[in-house]
Amino acid sequence: MILRLVVFACGAGILAFEMVGLRIGAIYFGNAFFVVGNVIGVFLTALALGYWIGGVVADRAPRPLILALLIFTGGALLAAVPALYPSLLTYLAWDTGLDPRLSSLLGSAVLFLLPTVLLATVSPFAIRLAARTLAGVGTTSGQIIALSTVGSLLGLWATTLVLIPYYGLDTILFLLAAALVLTAVVCAALEPAYRRPAVSVAVIVLALLATSPVAARAERGTESIQLGEIIYQKDSQYHRITVYDWVGYRYLRFDRSLQSGIVLKDPLKSAFAYTDYVMLAWTYNPAIKRVLMLGLGGGTVARQIHKYFPDARIDIVEIDPEVVVVAKQFFFFTEDDRMHVFVRDARQFLARHPERKYDLIIQDAYYADSLPFHLATQEFFTLVNERLKPGGVFFNNIVSGLKGERSKIFRSIYKTMVSVFGEVEVYPVWTQWYGDEARNNIEVITLKDPG
Repeated sequence: MILRLVVFACGAGILAFEMVGLRIGAIYFGNAFFVVGNVIGVFLTALALGYWIGGVVADRAPRPLILALLIFTGGALLAAVPALYPSLLTYLAWDTGLDPRLSSLLGSAVLFLLPTVLLATVSPFAIRLAARTLAGVGTTSGQIIALSTVGSLLGLWATTLVLIPYYGLDTILFLLAAALVLTAVVCAALEPAYRRPAVSVAVIVLALLATSPVAARAERGTESIQLGEIIYQKDSQYHRITVYDWVGYRYLRFDRSLQSGIVLKDPLKSAFAYTDYVMLAWTYNPAIKRVLMLGLGGGTVARQIHKYFPDARIDIVEIDPEVVVVAKQFFFFTEDDRMHVFVRDARQFLARHPERKYDLIIQDAYYADSLPFHLATQEFFTLVNERLKPGGVFFNNIVSGLKGERSKIFRSIYKTMVSVFGEVEVYPVWTQWYGDEARNNIEVITLKDPG
């Protein structure tokens, strides 16, 4: 029974560690598919190595104490990850000049490979310890693998649905490491000679685990970030959200990408020029009254529309509830009878509310530095077109190069929008300073046929 609990716990730990690894990778390298692929690839490689090594070691030294040492070492290495990843990944992402595909792979391998290899040794080792006869190997191995998989499902759901929304990544890693150390102690107790000291150590580790949630909920201390000072930081289900002040400005950052900024002496003024381009919509249709914003950020554009166009009613769709909290707490955003936030996915909102029609729809929804792919398809833009009133305006903020290798996102979205709306117009924001091939805000605007 104890051996099966050990297998279950280690299976949960591996998947929980992988989910945290995906979030860590996104913070420093973005949400690109190659980042996700590199992290998953490292974990799969580690699992393959661990299964092979575990089988070899189990045949040579089939003792619970050896298995306990493998688990303990894996937990100890996992505990070192919070201390390593900020400086290591910052260096790889910004200072080496390596292609992001290579730097994210190297970072993932350094941080995640060895702990996962050690934890992956558990299943074959447990099969070797649990199998009493050759005739029962099939049943035993099936049970062990099933328990490990069920544990992995628990680790997946617990991390994505509970732990990440309520605790920081560093805290989750600490909890995982402590739980694995406890698992190692329990495993060591399978050997009678170590049972009594193992029980004593288990009590100590359990006490630490019981009190750790209190420390986990404590606010982070003030940190430095490049040239600014962090005043708030939290890991949500979608981003690492950071708010920091720098020389009279306040900025909102998702993972490594700036999302919003305001001038502290004049909070209605944005730190970024692209937000002013939204006002171009009124040159296309001066009678705009109903506005839909897809993506809130710091709420600067919504507050400007609310202030300068007192007849406008504004609906805002934001998928991350923590972003709404941050906008209200740090960026002077408030809701009232003219401005309301719906916490849900933008595409689902459009699909489920065909009765809502708008004079202006603004799309500015990003996961850090990448656009959710389902908000860049013909089907999505068709929904947008259906929700616009005759003469309605669609304003799409795209972060991309205008020309060259970095323009793939812009060119793809431009062609897709043309296929739905017909004629569209393009307003690049920063190309006069940074050039056409640099990543810039590019505003694409279209007017629905007045009919």
